[in-house]
Amino acid sequence: MGEKLTNSFVEKLGPGEKRRDIRDTLIPKLILRVEPSGKKSYLVDFTIAGRRSSEKIGDAAILTVAQAREKAREFLAAVTLGDDPSKKRNGTAVSSLVDLIDVHYEEWAMVNRKSGKKNLALIRSSFGHLMEKHPEEITLLEIEKWRVQLRRKGEVKLATINRKTTALKALLNWGVRQKLLESNPLLSLQPYREMDSDEKIRYLDDDERRRLIEAIDAREETLRLERDNHNAWLAERGLPLKTSLRDAPFADHLKPAVLLAMNTGLRRGTMFALRWEDVNFDTETITVRGEVVKAGKTLTLPMNRIVLDTLRRWRTQTGGKGYLFEYRGKPIRDCRSSWGSVLRAAGITNFRWHDFRHDFASQLVMRGVDLNTVRELLGHSDIKMTLRYAHLAPSAKKRAVELLG
Repeated sequence: MGEKLTNSFVEKLGPGEKRRDIRDTLIPKLILRVEPSGKKSYLVDFTIAGRRSSEKIGDAAILTVAQAREKAREFLAAVTLGDDPSKKRNGTAVSSLVDLIDVHYEEWAMVNRKSGKKNLALIRSSFGHLMEKHPEEITLLEIEKWRVQLRRKGEVKLATINRKTTALKALLNWGVRQKLLESNPLLSLQPYREMDSDEKIRYLDDDERRRLIEAIDAREETLRLERDNHNAWLAERGLPLKTSLRDAPFADHLKPAVLLAMNTGLRRGTMFALRWEDVNFDTETITVRGEVVKAGKTLTLPMNRIVLDTLRRWRTQTGGKGYLFEYRGKPIRDCRSSWGSVLRAAGITNFRWHDFRHDFASQLVMRGVDLNTVRELLGHSDIKMTLRYAHLAPSAKKRAVELLG
């Protein structure tokens, strides 16, 4: 679409349902872009080294048509002479979202952000359809349409959608701070209220907890019996015996790991990253280093009687060096097989290892512990995360209203 641009024409031009590009008939490389939001800006279309691109040269609310034409002429003159005037802002140019990520953001994020690798993968897998666009050309409307499509499928949680858009917004904010971008077009994008997350707090009832401990103890006895039988077989053949498990506090790492998770609420990855120097038996505390915590902030957690007794016995059994839970000098990453067998033996369904965290918080709240203390124990930076457990404390509300009686 071509039009002889004038100040009055630009001023009167209203937004439409879709973004519109209007070329100036006097300088066809000059484009007036009108966003659905009503925002208007001038761009110049150019080709250099066989690559066609466009560059924003100013806001139509600030530049007059004459000023926009003058900037376009200067820009195109430089291109004709072989220069790339888009290489500005700290001497770099961002031509697309993938360019912003690969050339500028990736190295910084991998060094400075604990979740850098994960967030980069999230952006690339979620927004592949935007990679060739200039970051400032991404619109709220297309992100909203993308979110609606995910919701229609019904397979993606609202929390997951929020993580994806938060990662993208963080990338664009970084680009603005580094003066690679003039603005973040998604700045006003609001996250979804995560109703689906609020509804899925899984914790153990008293009967499930009893069955779980019984199943773990039964597994411990099975492992001891298997070792006894194996040693009997070795003895018959005059072979060296394995260490007996009869006098060991635990048959293997599973029971102490479960007891620790159940009584601290630590995330699995955080717990398996703990080292013995993080455990202070004198102060009865565990120091959770910032580099292994999701929020990146060092936490000091008190140990209750069960944790103290468990770790003292586990230290005696393992020697108390290196990681709390390790195999051949490396930290154990998970215990899916043994954990799954225990759940089946206990007849417990729909309970993940991460649900120990919910169980820990729920048990505290139901016993009258205030939400802020629960927040501190969980390491939540925002109490909004802890409020999901508020409905489990009806007695606290009752005590509050009785103060008025």
